[in-house]
Amino acid sequence: MFIHRSRITLISWAMLLALLIGGIFGPTNQAQADSILPDMAVTLLSGNSTYASTVYAGNSLIFRVIVKNTGNVPLQVTAHLTVPNGWDVDQDNFSDCPDSLAVRSSCTISWYFTPQVSGQEYLRVYARGYYTTSTGTSNRITQSPAFIFNVKPAKGTTGGSGNTTILNTPTPGSSTTSPSTGVFPNMTVTLFSGDSTYASTVYAGKSLIFRASVKNIGNVPLQVIANLSVPNGWDVDQDKFSDCPDSLDVRSTCTISWYFTPQASGQVYLRVYVRGFYTDSTGASNRITQSPAFIFNVKPAR
Repeated sequence: MFIHRSRITLISWAMLLALLIGGIFGPTNQAQADSILPDMAVTLLSGNSTYASTVYAGNSLIFRVIVKNTGNVPLQVTAHLTVPNGWDVDQDNFSDCPDSLAVRSSCTISWYFTPQVSGQEYLRVYARGYYTTSTGTSNRITQSPAFIFNVKPAKGTTGGSGNTTILNTPTPGSSTTSPSTGVFPNMTVTLFSGDSTYASTVYAGKSLIFRASVKNIGNVPLQVIANLSVPNGWDVDQDKFSDCPDSLDVRSTCTISWYFTPQASGQVYLRVYVRGFYTDSTGASNRITQSPAFIFNVKPAR
C-alpha cells in the first residue's frame, strides 16, 4: 500500500495543530469554567465620601455599604456594624441584598444613626459573603473595611459635649499613633506562588512554596497571624515559616510561607485567613481580617 509523503505531512500538521489548540485553549477554558473563586468588593459611603467624612453631633446621617460580587459564584451577603455608645441608631440596617447575590451584581446595606459626641471615631464594617463550595458545603469570605467620622460639635454650640477638639483624618501608613491622629489599623495581603499573585499551574507530586506577604499600611502596630488549610492528601512538609514579629511596625512587611506538595490533578483554590491584632484607643485588643484566595491548576505528575 502506497501513501504519499505530502499526505502524511498534512495529517501530521493537522494532528499537531489539534493538540496545540487542545493544550492551549481546552484546559484553560475548562479550568475557568470549573473553578469556584468567591470574591467581593466592599465600598463604604457617607454622603459622597468613601474613606472619611466630617459630620455634626446631633445631625442624623446615612451610612452605606455597597457590596459587588466580583467572583464567579453567587453570594449571600450580610454585614455587621457597631456604633459607639451614645450614637442614636434609628434603625439597625436596611438591606436590598437578595438571598443570593448574582455574579457582577451589587447590593446596598444602609444604617441610619445620629452621632452625639464630638471628636473622631472610626467605624469598621464586617461584611461576609456566604457561598457553596464545589463539594456542596457552605463557606464564607470576609472583608472588614473601616471609615472615619470627624464629628464636630452641634451647630450653634461652642463645645458640644465638652470636647471642642476636632481631630485630623489619619493618613494610611502614618507612623504616629497619638490621640491627634486616632487609631486606624489596616493591611494589605498579597499571595505568591513563584512569580504569580493570583493563579499558578503546578504538578502533582512536586513540592512548592506558597507565601503570604503582609504589609502594615495603617497607623498602629499589628500582630499578624495567618491560617491555611490544604486539601486532604496534599503532603504538608511544614505547617508554615513566618518572619512576622510580635509587633509589625507601620509601613513594615513580613512574610508567612507554607511548604507542601499537591497530590491530585485538577483545579483547587486555597484561601488564606490573615488577622492583624492591635490595641485600640481604649486599650482593648481588637483585630482586622483579610481572606484572599489563590488558584492552583494542578497537572498530573510528570
